[in-house]
Amino acid sequence: MQELDVLSQNQVVRLIAQVDKREFTLFLGAGASKSSGVPLASEMISEWRRMAYEDRAPAGADFDAWCKEQPWCGKDEEYSRLFEMLFPNERARQKYIEPKVEAAFPSWCYLYLASIVQAGYFNVIFTTNFDDLMNDALTMYLGYNPVVCAADSEVMSISVTTDRAKIIKLHGDYLFKRLKNTVEELEELDPNMESKFREFGKQCGMVVIGYAGRDQSTMHVLEEIMKDESAFPNGIFWGVRPNDQPSERVKKLATTFRKRFHLFHCQDFDLFMSHLHTTLKLNLPQTVLQPYDALRGNIGRLVEKATDNQLGEPSIREHIQKLKQELNRSWAKADLTDFDLLEAQVALGRRDYKTAISYVTRYCQERPNDPSALTTWGDALAIQGEEEDSEAAFQEAAARWTEAIRLNPQALPPRYSLARYYARAQKTAEGVAACEGLLKLVPNDHAVRRNLIMLYSSSSRYGDALREVDKLLARDPEAADLHALKANVLEQRGLIMESLDEIKRAVALDPKNAMYHFSLANSLTRLGRLDEAAFEFNQAIQLDPNTLSYRLQIANFYSMRQQPMLALQHMEAAVAIEPNSAEAHGWLGQIYLNLGRLMEAQREMEAALRLSPQDSRTLGNVGILYLRLNRLRDAEGCLQRSVQLNPSLPQPFYMLCLLYWVQNRVPEFNAAFQSLLQILPPVAQQLQMQLQDLHMRFMGNRQAALHALQTQSLGWLQNQPQVGESKPWLPPSPNNSFNPRPR
Repeated sequence: MQELDVLSQNQVVRLIAQVDKREFTLFLGAGASKSSGVPLASEMISEWRRMAYEDRAPAGADFDAWCKEQPWCGKDEEYSRLFEMLFPNERARQKYIEPKVEAAFPSWCYLYLASIVQAGYFNVIFTTNFDDLMNDALTMYLGYNPVVCAADSEVMSISVTTDRAKIIKLHGDYLFKRLKNTVEELEELDPNMESKFREFGKQCGMVVIGYAGRDQSTMHVLEEIMKDESAFPNGIFWGVRPNDQPSERVKKLATTFRKRFHLFHCQDFDLFMSHLHTTLKLNLPQTVLQPYDALRGNIGRLVEKATDNQLGEPSIREHIQKLKQELNRSWAKADLTDFDLLEAQVALGRRDYKTAISYVTRYCQERPNDPSALTTWGDALAIQGEEEDSEAAFQEAAARWTEAIRLNPQALPPRYSLARYYARAQKTAEGVAACEGLLKLVPNDHAVRRNLIMLYSSSSRYGDALREVDKLLARDPEAADLHALKANVLEQRGLIMESLDEIKRAVALDPKNAMYHFSLANSLTRLGRLDEAAFEFNQAIQLDPNTLSYRLQIANFYSMRQQPMLALQHMEAAVAIEPNSAEAHGWLGQIYLNLGRLMEAQREMEAALRLSPQDSRTLGNVGILYLRLNRLRDAEGCLQRSVQLNPSLPQPFYMLCLLYWVQNRVPEFNAAFQSLLQILPPVAQQLQMQLQDLHMRFMGNRQAALHALQTQSLGWLQNQPQVGESKPWLPPSPNNSFNPRPR
């Protein structure tokens, strides 16, 4: 690190204390939660190495030597590779994370940070962590409810200008089904998360603590934002331990952008927050210094859980002694009813909806007309609805929020909650009304206006949608994302040429945005201007060559143009980008099959099946391949497993009918045909015509008919990749070869 200038912790603390409160956002990585009981990624990697060794190593192999031979060992993506290998499905990964996170307790670092946030600093906190420590600290110690966003669908409602603290969980929340852990999941942030990260990057500086910078999703966005000289106007200050080397990507940023990207020594999160809290001359909040009886257990645990490292810090040690003295004194008397609402809000911060509902119900029996309590009740019911997949709970939540708004029409929290619910439930009319009501109170909340634009579009109110997007463009006519949004509305309205002009404008304003080039390419494709579309697709791939979805889409485009070798090139690149993507292997296998390269098709399709053994479409496609290879028993086995997993899919029934017809297995044929007839009658009728044609052409010789089918391309029997398209599977007439239609 000699070649890099590294600031001291005191320099950074002094800088934060001297500037305006909202000059910086905070970015927390896993290292920030170590003292609160969350294991580091390195600790989990050590555990997983041992598990992998026990599962896969030959008997008697030396542990260290075996690990060093593995392709994942020591690589930046080792965490993601091992996690996905050992816990291959999403639910298993979530179950592993849950106990690690649930056992955590917000330690002194988070208490100091909560106090700092309450004082108005770090109004926005980004984190890659799955835990709720920051939210728990604010609710538990201060009774403060921040805005917590862990879902991509919600993040656009986060406003830059609001006073309420915001916690944005870039990789999700452990209580949600979708976490970002694997290599594929960490390739890119969800689009709204990325957009919001970019938005704040253009407004503020950022302090980064406890984050190594090794995942592609966040680092790629950060690297792109830094290329804009106006981004992070107050700079990025990236904490590194004194004896640690930063990652190569972090080093490159520090070298390339010396004026705006600074490294600083940060021994650990506890000491940094303790020094900052002292420098800002903040006192511990009264909710902690004079704790109420209902919080005595939590505060006592804070004292008991102090680590040796924390006890070595004078400020922490002094505060521990003060707390011990306070805990031994007589407690102030208070109205116990107030504690019920406080307990409900604390439980809500932990997403413990059962406890929250229990306390807030009791509170509302005494004070039924408290809008804040009704909002808390509704929020708890919404979590119940999400966890239990209960529409009744959601509807009850909406009733509580509506009542809170009736009692206090100026209250914003219930209005935001109600608007989010209607957007999730795709209740466009109610969502429009909720957003329109919000905008009367917060006319400058552009996130609400954007949501309203999408709701107007969903309800075919395109004129209203265009009016709102034009209002935003009047404020910021050079905003590329707004031109892209307007292009989407115009396309839905059927104004294709006007839509094309808008997406071209977005590309002109932000020519390095691969997504805009892809949108432009898709628009050109729909207009049949395929040469221009090909140019834009290639521009996008040059800007972002390592995004799996982009490679899949451009491969589909070249398949549509009947340029299989170009499609093959991009699909092979997709597999190289993500070797564990069943989708990429399956589509690559289909291309090989259509080219008649059967052994390569078999390799890729069987790889897809290993990665996703319960995928009914993959099983159906492998069955088609085995039919081509004359492996009739294997083909039948795959097709039967496919229909067991998804009895509504017509393709495998179609193939089973052909197979049973060739083998003259009348009862099995009749059963499969009846199933096909119930699912999709036109396909069943077409099958009858095909079998009559085969019978006549081969004079009843079914083996000869099968041989003819095997020597033809069976690619038309498969679902050719159609990115973003969902439609019933319909084979063409028997005499036509497969010819994908433009989307």
